[in-house]
Amino acid sequence: MLEQNLPSMLNDTWVEKTETEEAFYYKWEDIKWYTGYSDIDNLMEWLNDIEDIEEESPNIDPKTGKKYSWNQTQWGFIRLGEKDDDIETHGDPYHFSVQVYRHIEYPGNTE
Repeated sequence: MLEQNLPSMLNDTWVEKTETEEAFYYKWEDIKWYTGYSDIDNLMEWLNDIEDIEEESPNIDPKTGKKYSWNQTQWGFIRLGEKDDDIETHGDPYHFSVQVYRHIEYPGNTE
């Protein structure tokens, strides 16, 4: 169901996509993230749909045999805003080793 309803924003040519054996990663930069922009609204609706999946429908982890809920361990999302405290997460992005690092840049900085 969810795969059939992927937001068009995930397929745009300006999206950086990376695929590993464990996951798919999508990266956008310099996006105006405002309610009312159709791409943003569609993506957020899709993320909310994923979050609404009932946890009573557990899956079995093939490695451990343990039950887990789909929406907690199989997807993650992080949005970084311009301000230091403007960070939004959905799902469990840290499960996929996605981390947030902020740093200072200035002219002449080569790091």
